[in-house]
Amino acid sequence: MYHDIKNPTVEDAAPCRPCPRNTYQNETGQARCTGCPEGYVTLQSGSEDVTDCVVACSQGMYLHPTDSPRPSCQACPLHTYQDRLLHQEEECIACPPGHVTLTEGSQNSTDCQNRRGTSHDSNLFLVFVVAVLAIIAFIILVSFVVVFMRKEARKGSYDLTARKGKARKLTSDLQLLFPDNKTDKTRSDI
Repeated sequence: MYHDIKNPTVEDAAPCRPCPRNTYQNETGQARCTGCPEGYVTLQSGSEDVTDCVVACSQGMYLHPTDSPRPSCQACPLHTYQDRLLHQEEECIACPPGHVTLTEGSQNSTDCQNRRGTSHDSNLFLVFVVAVLAIIAFIILVSFVVVFMRKEARKGSYDLTARKGKARKLTSDLQLLFPDNKTDKTRSDI
């Protein structure tokens, strides 16, 4: 308790008030409260001793007990989370069976993801990458075929009679692939 000299009442010139959170006062008649050491908080107002100041961890952390007088907050390990704000929990909450977290220090149960969902997502990504690479390879192959055909067309466009044998072979190959009357007419025209 401390004397609130800023807000005196009529009955008492300086009434005693409880110290606000994160402060304490262990001596009577003082005009103000003392702040907790850095990294420490009080869990309620009205603290009367420095021992009321405790380490409090934030979300995603847990209180790691040590042999030293000053325990520390550490990040929740993988597959666990801690959603409480300013707490003294010595353990994090485990994700449900079949669920994992992707990073340490998870702060919410929604950080726990379905194990199958995460591997499925990575498999979908792999399928996507393979499909894109296949499309790129196909485009490159088609480009080479087009360039080759243009070169061949330039060579043979001036002397059609010299290429007549190749044209007949191409026509017979086409007939094997597409056996219908149109290729027969093309063959007879050559």
